[in-house]
Amino acid sequence: MINIQKMESNDVDTISELKPKDFPWFYCSVGKASCDDLNFEEECQCKNCAVWKEYNLENSKQMEYFCRDGQPE
Repeated sequence: MINIQKMESNDVDTISELKPKDFPWFYCSVGKASCDDLNFEEECQCKNCAVWKEYNLENSKQMEYFCRDGQPE
C-alpha cells in the first residue's frame, strides 16, 4: 500500500502501472493470480475490497474469481 500511495502522490495512474509481481493481491486490476494454491471452493473475498467497490465490479461481466479468471470486462 505504501508503494501505491507514493505513486498516487506523484500523480501516477496506479491502475495502469500495477505489475502483478509487485501487487499480487489486486487480481481484478492486474490479472490472474500467480500463485497456484487458492481454494476456489471457498467464498470469494473480492466483494470486501476497496477496488471492487470503487469500480462497481459487482456489475462487471465477470462477477468474481478475478484471481482465477483474470481482469473484469
